[in-house]
Amino acid sequence: MNIFKVFTSWLFPKGLVCVSCKREIPEGTTICDQCYDELPYLEDKTCYKCGRYLDEYGKLCRICIGSKKHFDRGFSVFRYEGNARNIILRFKSNHALNLTEFLVDSLSERFLETNEVVDYVSFIPMTEEDELKRGYNQSEILACGVAKKIGANMLDPLEKVKKTSAQKSLNFDHRRDNLKGAFKYRGKKIEGTVLVVDDVLTTGATADEMSRVLKQKGASRVLFLTVCSTYIHYKSGSVQ
Repeated sequence: MNIFKVFTSWLFPKGLVCVSCKREIPEGTTICDQCYDELPYLEDKTCYKCGRYLDEYGKLCRICIGSKKHFDRGFSVFRYEGNARNIILRFKSNHALNLTEFLVDSLSERFLETNEVVDYVSFIPMTEEDELKRGYNQSEILACGVAKKIGANMLDPLEKVKKTSAQKSLNFDHRRDNLKGAFKYRGKKIEGTVLVVDDVLTTGATADEMSRVLKQKGASRVLFLTVCSTYIHYKSGSVQ
């Protein structure tokens, strides 16, 4: 018997209320039909490079058109708004681990739609202090689930060796500077393509720094897969 599963199923039971609107829902589900139908799925109008929503003409968003990136392509399932944002916040900050299956299924389906092939799956590491404080790394939970679903191996984990400042109020350039030297990879030489899984793509600075480190260690390509991505307003350049 897996004690951890028993404990989490007791702590976060399925079939009580919808994780987004709090309506009662049938046993074995996590989100009601109405909230599911209102999820802001990303469709065709996305940046070819990072995968975020485009509110302008062309193939690239303002961030990707403005500077060269180390990652090759990014893909997301939802825009970071509405019910999708509610779900991420509960999964990330409120220990709603009963959302894992839904999120992993959504990520895996999105990745399989791309027809990309990867050799390894990885995740965004946290400092030991931050992971102990939260109790888990949500990126690692998602990555392990996706690796199993798509039949790829987990890469030797990277380490976050530098405590970084809060990124919320920083733009791409400041976030990039904040993250320099934050990640270390001490595993064997990487041969092949790596898929990095995370919850939210904001400016893409974390994705870019991770990709830089992975390519230094031999990765031929680095792809990113996130549950949600923000979008960059074309006229103001603000992240939403």
